[in-house]
Amino acid sequence: SVKRKNLILHCHMSYNGSFFRKLSFLLIAKLFKNKTIIHLHGSEFKEYFSSRGYVVKKLVVWMIHSCDYFVVLSEGWSEYILSISNVKPIVIHNYVDISPNDINREKNTILFLGAFIKRKGIYELLRACSMLPLDFHLHLCGSGEDARVEDMVTELDLKERITFHGWVGNEDKKKLLASCSVMVLPAFNEGLPMTIIESMACEIPVLTTPVGAIPELIVDSISGYLVEPGEVSELASKLEFILSSPQELQDVVKTAKNIY
Repeated sequence: SVKRKNLILHCHMSYNGSFFRKLSFLLIAKLFKNKTIIHLHGSEFKEYFSSRGYVVKKLVVWMIHSCDYFVVLSEGWSEYILSISNVKPIVIHNYVDISPNDINREKNTILFLGAFIKRKGIYELLRACSMLPLDFHLHLCGSGEDARVEDMVTELDLKERITFHGWVGNEDKKKLLASCSVMVLPAFNEGLPMTIIESMACEIPVLTTPVGAIPELIVDSISGYLVEPGEVSELASKLEFILSSPQELQDVVKTAKNIY
């Protein structure tokens, strides 16, 4: 007789098309009696679920009940999934293996790591930088709405103060995390960004927003700094404080490193 190997399906899921693809994979896996793990990553999954009709909501809940293990990134996401499905998922926090060999901070250097899209807050960051009363240099790492970003940079007269890196590899990212003064992610919506965890590991101050699971890691003025999404003036003010007070940030980055 032929022995069939026991297989495990482990799917990383977000929303929209990703949900329906993983749903089809789950159905096939169950047909062959394979074990299944669904790992939720979508930062906008709550909005997706709340905006769907009766049938899609039922399919989402069925998926959560039908897989062997449903995994989320944080306690906040765990509570949400429990509230819509009555299933308590497994929490597995994102993990990074990154630590710079030589930390040498350059004065007044700002780092952005992420997609050039509205959800990441890049346009608010550019406007906030244009309000800073001190010299600075902004390193933009990522891509997306490149033309729109470049137009705003020109409009705000920031060309001489910005370096566009495109997407950066791990080594270049480590160098930037070890040399910049602050990492800024003024996002409107997130899950648990790897960028923030990597920054905490590399002892660079983080300025971000209290969205998604971020407040589980970043407590304002304790393990980083928080501003409300879209608040450009507040973002500029916090950014100026961080750049002007490097000595006052030591306890914050140490606390962040311990949390990481």
